[in-house]
Amino acid sequence: MSSQATKIETFAYSIPDQALHLALMVHFTNILGDCISSWQAHLESIASLAISPDGSTLLSGAHDASVRFWDLVDKTCLQEALPPHRQRGDEGVLAVAWGDDEVAGSAGADGIVKLYVEQSV
Repeated sequence: MSSQATKIETFAYSIPDQALHLALMVHFTNILGDCISSWQAHLESIASLAISPDGSTLLSGAHDASVRFWDLVDKTCLQEALPPHRQRGDEGVLAVAWGDDEVAGSAGADGIVKLYVEQSV
């Protein structure tokens, strides 16, 4: 990560003409509060966020059952974990966490725990 301090803020909002359809925006701001980057992260609200131990990757899990890996330097989506968890009711992913720089995991409302291991190509 750069030496410039970064704060992550999340905002959920309703999209007009779609009752309770939430989109989640992730905003990166500097220590002065100026927005330096933002993106739509998921179609439904985020349930859990985790930053990798080395500070380079953000892991997000949402109620739409998706798990995504984000590059915190480039502020882009690196990968969406497939297949996604299965939704139960209006729950998808309940929690995400890092074990170390190469292993991450997610727990879904479907009762499944998934582990993600970085592989060298």
